[in-house]
Amino acid sequence: MKRKYSGTNETQIIATNIEVAFVIESVDRDYNLNRFERFICHGTDGGITPAILLNKTDLISKEELDSSWFK
Repeated sequence: MKRKYSGTNETQIIATNIEVAFVIESVDRDYNLNRFERFICHGTDGGITPAILLNKTDLISKEELDSSWFK
């Protein structure tokens, strides 16, 4: 897995020999689908299988949890 330095075409190796990357995000605060998309793209570009984990679902209302947005 690598990333580009800002403003240049050079890259920095972040990690190697990773098969699965767990992307964990809390659903009660600062939930951001664009962030998920960015992490998934970084992983798949490096040949890594992403796994999304949503935590702290006990801290949101039953109505929000039952909404189609989380299904």
